[in-house]
Amino acid sequence: MRKYFDTGYCLHPDASPTTCVGPIVRAHTVSRSGSLNRIAQEGHVYTFSSSQNLSNDDLIAPRLIGVKKASTFTGFCKRHDNITFEPIERYPFRSIPQHTFLLGYRVLCHELFNKKANVEWVFPYQRRHLDRGKSREDQMMIQFQIHQLNEGNVIGLRGLVHYKTTYDTALRAEDFSDVYYYVVRLSTTPDFLCGATHMPDIDFTGRVLQDIGDTSIIVDHLTFSLIATESGGAIVFSWHGKSDIAEQFVKSLDALSDYELPHAIVRFTFEYFENVFVSPNWWKGLDGTTQRRLLQRQWAGLPATGRTDDCLIDDGLRVVNWIIASRETNLL
Repeated sequence: MRKYFDTGYCLHPDASPTTCVGPIVRAHTVSRSGSLNRIAQEGHVYTFSSSQNLSNDDLIAPRLIGVKKASTFTGFCKRHDNITFEPIERYPFRSIPQHTFLLGYRVLCHELFNKKANVEWVFPYQRRHLDRGKSREDQMMIQFQIHQLNEGNVIGLRGLVHYKTTYDTALRAEDFSDVYYYVVRLSTTPDFLCGATHMPDIDFTGRVLQDIGDTSIIVDHLTFSLIATESGGAIVFSWHGKSDIAEQFVKSLDALSDYELPHAIVRFTFEYFENVFVSPNWWKGLDGTTQRRLLQRQWAGLPATGRTDDCLIDDGLRVVNWIIASRETNLL
């Protein structure tokens, strides 16, 4: 698995033997210099992975990872990584369609890369080898879980391929007129960072927005980035093309007060995403009960557990002290 992910290939729409220059690089879905270094302790951050780290009580356990490896994937050659993401790597983040698009494009490529690898290589390998030597009952359970995970990846991959095509067209034309964004500026550096795509199934009031299990349609999506900036941080939602679902989702977040909103982002991030990178100082400062509640959210998204429609509604947990400086959007 490590060999497959380390080799990689270039996902740029113009990638070819003649246009790609330099080796395949470890592209960061969350900027190393601009974000990860700001929350690291001795060059390391905590991360979570349901496929690798289980604690003694079968919850996902955090592990330390160096910032050079955190949030990386081998999805671009050196030339295309540099020219594509230069506006957000070399210059301060701005709440404009181009910058929010590039944040979203990078995490979309990351998730497409991972899901494609899972569907084409990881799950077929697991089917052949993971249940060897087990009892018949255990083999049936293992094969069922692999099937469930693979089915979700196939559905997700189909949507990602669809959206990457539209993103590629906009990237080539440098036309960001159909990009919508909602940005919350923080005057404090976030205690954890994240970059991911999201198919909004429920909003922050518990209202069901769409059936993400409906295989007959391409479900609406948005991208989510939680980054550090020169002035503190930014919570960034963006999507390409008109989407009533995405608008309803961010409007339910916008309806929250400046006090409530940061805690809603904590619930949202830990409930839905693995591509999360946490300040070791912050994590170690949480008591055991609080850590467990956050880890239970990480576990909730797995097929064997499932999540409830009220998972984003306020649960009373208060673990951050982020101060909102502004809210910026191009939605009417």
